[in-house]
Amino acid sequence: MQDLTFLDFSIRNGGIIAEANLKLRDQGLVLLRGENLDSGGSNRSGKSTLFDALSYTVIGSGGKGRTESRAGISKNDFLPLRGGGNVEFVLRFIHKDDEYEIGNYRKHKPYGTSIRITKNGEYQEHTIAIGDMQKEVLKCHGLSEREWFGSVYLTQNHSHTLVSGTPKQKHEHVAAHFGLDDVAKCITINSKWIGAIQLPDEDSLRELLG
Repeated sequence: MQDLTFLDFSIRNGGIIAEANLKLRDQGLVLLRGENLDSGGSNRSGKSTLFDALSYTVIGSGGKGRTESRAGISKNDFLPLRGGGNVEFVLRFIHKDDEYEIGNYRKHKPYGTSIRITKNGEYQEHTIAIGDMQKEVLKCHGLSEREWFGSVYLTQNHSHTLVSGTPKQKHEHVAAHFGLDDVAKCITINSKWIGAIQLPDEDSLRELLG
C-alpha cells in the first residue's frame, strides 16, 4: 500500500527474546542474522519469533504452524521461556498521514493483557474486548490478512512450504495464502519482485566496497 509506511518494531520478553528493536523504514532488502546467546550460532536465536511477533501485532496471527484451519502461533506462545510475563510488542507506522503506535501486551505491568492504540501522540481510549481491539488495529493500517501474508511479509513457515512438502500441500498453501493456482505462478511473481529491486551501478558498488 502506497499510503502505509512501517517505521519500527520493538519486542521485549517475547519467547526467547529479551529485547530486540527492528527498524522498518527505508530498509530495502535486509539480511537478519541472529546469535543464540545460550549455545552460539544462529539456530533458535529468535529470528522466526521476532517476525511472528511482528505479524501477531499487525493482524493478530503469527505465521508459525499456520494453516487454513489453524491460526498459527498464539499469544500464549510468546510468554518468556523462563517464566513470568511483561511481554511487550510495539509497532509504529504511518497510514494516510496519521502516525500510529500499536502496543500489544501480555501479562504486562502496568498494561496487563491488552492492545493499546496511540494516534498522532494521543492514546485512543477503548473499553472493548481484546479481540475487538485487534479489529481496530486492522482499521488503522488497512491491510487484510491475505495482503499481509501474501505481499508484505513471508514468514519462515511460508518460505519452507515453497521448497518442501508434497505437490498437493504446496498447491493448498499458495492457494490459501497468495490466492494463486500453483507454485509456478508464485515463483514468477516473486521473481518479478526480486528483479525490480534496484541494485547500485558498478561505480557506486565499488565506492561502497571501498
